[in-house]
Amino acid sequence: MATTKRDLVVDYLNRLNLSVTNWDAYVINPFASAYDEAFNSYKNILDAQAKADQERIELLFVGLSLLGGTMATAMIGKAAISAVMKEVAVSTICNLNMQRTFRIAAMLEASPAGSFAVAGLVEAGSKYLTDQAKDTIKAGVPRADAITRSNTPLSVYLAMLRILKLASSKAQTAALDIQNNNTSFEEARRAIAILDSAAIMRAPKKDIYDPKLAGALELIMYLNLVMTRDELVTREYDSEMRRMPRVVSRSPISAAPGSSAYPRGANLGGLMVQRVEIDALGGKVNTRMNKLYKDFFGKSLVDNGIFADSLTSQNMREAFGALQRLSTQFAQPELKLAA
Repeated sequence: MATTKRDLVVDYLNRLNLSVTNWDAYVINPFASAYDEAFNSYKNILDAQAKADQERIELLFVGLSLLGGTMATAMIGKAAISAVMKEVAVSTICNLNMQRTFRIAAMLEASPAGSFAVAGLVEAGSKYLTDQAKDTIKAGVPRADAITRSNTPLSVYLAMLRILKLASSKAQTAALDIQNNNTSFEEARRAIAILDSAAIMRAPKKDIYDPKLAGALELIMYLNLVMTRDELVTREYDSEMRRMPRVVSRSPISAAPGSSAYPRGANLGGLMVQRVEIDALGGKVNTRMNKLYKDFFGKSLVDNGIFADSLTSQNMREAFGALQRLSTQFAQPELKLAA
């Protein structure tokens, strides 16, 4: 049994270290491993789709050449290459627009009080901590999106680990201040009890994630990709309909599909028409996404075939609803530094 303030603090710090180890072993590491598996599978599928698109265009060039369409090949080639470059650009990880529907590191959002680490100790009474210790603990922990440079597995893992370490540092600051300040042994015992009630001390003692987590994360990535495919496009038609309508503007859509804020098509007067247009994902992406979607929801999300390789507004609405369900079903445990 502890008989001095130092004994109390040393015992607490030992338990804190074990808890931090458990958070890393049973929460952060398994999540990062599942995310790594999902990320690499997703990236491989997108790379294969980009290659398939390029091969399809090369076959088009061959066909035109056989027909003697040298000028046509040159003209179509520019448009085709532009289409491929757009597909590749949209397919990069950084353009996933992950923030729109699912925050991969939402569990790491911070607040100045850092109560994940120290519970209500800062607010419990001035006698427990010095003003200097309180100021250190109240100093804001960076938000996850401020310290995650990209959505790569290593970046996500390091962001999660850094937040956990910063939380541990706050708890250690409080404990050492209790040891060295002028509080009595009984006051120190009550203060340590408050620290013991903090969420950081309630780490799981075994893996907590569903084995299907990697599949869920990969499907979330595809569904997020679906969310990036819609645009609000304004076109101007030729008065005699002798040429293709000219694109006047394109703008991304931030509203949720099916919501009241989601734009509808409209005639803007004269020959100007505004429509929501949705780009297809490609057969390889559709096939993999459908397999995962069927694993979780019992059916395919999109039609996939020679004449059905497209996305519809209904697909967009279903994808958004699936994202909401998956982000609830596979929500990360509470590792939030909230006041």
